[in-house]
Amino acid sequence: MKKESVIDYFVRSEHSFNPLEVVHISETVTNKTALRIRFPEFSGLCFNLGDGIEYGSKDKWKSFRGSHYTLIHTIGRWLDISLQPGHFSMLMIKLPADFMELFLERYPAAISTYCAATKFLTFYSPFGEPQVITHDMQFALNIVREFRSVDNALHVQILNALIVDLVLLHLSPIYRPYEMKVYKETDLAMERARNLLHEYTRRWTPDLLADALSMHKRSLNTKFKATFGVSPMEYLREFRLNVAVNLLNEGMSVTDVAKRIGYKYHQDFDRAFKRKFHCSPLSVTKGVSFPARLQILR
Repeated sequence: MKKESVIDYFVRSEHSFNPLEVVHISETVTNKTALRIRFPEFSGLCFNLGDGIEYGSKDKWKSFRGSHYTLIHTIGRWLDISLQPGHFSMLMIKLPADFMELFLERYPAAISTYCAATKFLTFYSPFGEPQVITHDMQFALNIVREFRSVDNALHVQILNALIVDLVLLHLSPIYRPYEMKVYKETDLAMERARNLLHEYTRRWTPDLLADALSMHKRSLNTKFKATFGVSPMEYLREFRLNVAVNLLNEGMSVTDVAKRIGYKYHQDFDRAFKRKFHCSPLSVTKGVSFPARLQILR
């Protein structure tokens, strides 16, 4: 890999004695390429944002398809990697055990197993095969991969919030197997509910959303939360705040952004933005900005 193809930076976190590390490798592959690399010990999230790859050692090969991810702890070893012509893009976020303890109370089984693997240097992977990167994960990843370095306290706050979001998006759907089985038949209805919420300029209320789906409000709330880990209105609030990042980057005023995403008073928008990103929207418009304009996934 060319040196310029690798972006590597560290992010301080108040939840960990060790910094989080973000590594993004991106390169265009013109010919079929075979690599043999020494893969270091790694514990964290690994996202394949490019084309699929094959990896393994000797006669044991596995596939890591594009638009898939895994949470893993692996000890250092040699790996053979086979790349087909196309785009190779891998984003890895190293997550120390003490940082993951932030989620221990809510997900004790998953986190205690992860922490034990990092402590005793054993292999850990909660599922056999990499999982599909969801739309919500992709949105957060679009922001993370725009960073080239961490230049100020605002960048640290933003990246910490996004990494926490990514971990929760991984944990929420995977470690509730009972609820997922119960509501499996409603997946399409919940996907439709989420798509409606992505029409963020509409003045959604629980009643209006339930009516649009021909569902009872309480049933919608229960099933949506079982599928996505939050209530419909909580999901809408988080999505609107992510949209606000783009609008502020485009130069829209704080007052106009607040109105655009459904806040009657910009003071309420200020408070919600600070809770999520730990900084004010005004600080973004005054030159300490987010990375370049981002594409909203719908």
